Amino acid sequence: LWRTFGDSGVICSFVPWTFNQQVEMMGHLTGWDYTTAEALRLGERVVTMHRAYNLREGLSVADDTLPKRFFKPTPRGGLKDTPLDPENFVQAVETFYELMGWDTDTGTPTTTKLIDLGIEWVEEELASVRATAV
Repeated sequence: LWRTFGDSGVICSFVPWTFNQQVEMMGHLTGWDYTTAEALRLGERVVTMHRAYNLREGLSVADDTLPKRFFKPTPRGGLKDTPLDPENFVQAVETFYELMGWDTDTGTPTTTKLIDLGIEWVEEELASVRATAV
């Protein structure tokens, strides 16, 4: 979420700024008095809105995967003897959905989460997605 905050603010990722430095810099540049918690919250809103947009445009849980080669051993490198386990990967995705406050079966942000983030209007955009998920 802190990376999303930095990306949203077009903060250079090649400079090794700490998250607190990024938040402080954004405050100086905009005049907004951000706390680190508010910056993370902004990142959470952005990621959730990205998710809602992708769902509305037809992407689904089936698209939340990696290429098949990641699940097979490679001749050398980090996956040489230990390719990713597909079942563990699916569990990690479900855990991510849960941590984000999204439905663990569909990856759709819950109404409660949208209200919590102050973007309840996104619910209207997800109405067609929810209708097809039932």
